Amino acid sequence: MNSVKVLHCADVHIGAAESFLGENALFIPNNCLTLEDGEYVLGVRPEDVQIRENGTIKVISYAALPTGLETTVKLKKGEEILSSIQFGSVDYETDQELKVDITGNRLCLFNKKEGNLIGTGRIG
Repeated sequence: MNSVKVLHCADVHIGAAESFLGENALFIPNNCLTLEDGEYVLGVRPEDVQIRENGTIKVISYAALPTGLETTVKLKKGEEILSSIQFGSVDYETDQELKVDITGNRLCLFNKKEGNLIGTGRIG
């Protein structure tokens, strides 16, 4: 699972994230959440990081490993390294500019200090 620092609660209204990978984003929880002041981390499964021609987040390919039925791709956004699983055998070049979308509603919001799962949701 990818772990990405997303927000300080003092800067957030319920259900909103100030920044996700340097982009404006909205975290939409699956259930009502009450957040206290603090730092939070968003866990994103590699299969939810989808490389798309018209994706909304610009990244750079760091490494790719085609393994037949799927390709594991390491992507860089600023100082963050994300893992992505792409179905099919695709060989991405190192340092290739790509765009991704974060899909699915299984993103996990954790309290950074304690590591506790706060809830799940999606980026909207």
